[in-house]
Amino acid sequence: MSRRILVIDDDADTLELISTLLHQNQKIKVLTALNLTEALETVKKEFVDVVVCDVNLGKENGFQLIEELKNNLLEIPFVIVSGDVDPTKEAKAKSLGAMAIMEKPFHYEALLEIIDKNLDPIARFEASKAKRWGARTTTAV
Repeated sequence: MSRRILVIDDDADTLELISTLLHQNQKIKVLTALNLTEALETVKKEFVDVVVCDVNLGKENGFQLIEELKNNLLEIPFVIVSGDVDPTKEAKAKSLGAMAIMEKPFHYEALLEIIDKNLDPIARFEASKAKRWGARTTTAV
């Protein structure tokens, strides 16, 4: 099954690098946007499995995009990336429901692992169960 990943970054070189790395995986179709307007237009036209979004987008920021998507009832899983992760950004990402916040530069494999883990229905169920029930386990009788 092919994953459709929308990558948003205002730096064209960074956008191309992330896109190229993700394109190495045959199971990924990469869509790109340089700003919030392009990103919102893409989401209106195309189904997207995951959004990978930079926090700093010139005068805009990635959190604005996530809030806009949520305001339009689009619950698209997302990963926030930033050149300078701090506790405030981490808290904001967590409050919006980010799968992760990653500091640039990051390892391509780590990004894929986060995406796979969070999009796999069984892994999502197990994570949800662990979050709800903590470390408790059940055993068959």
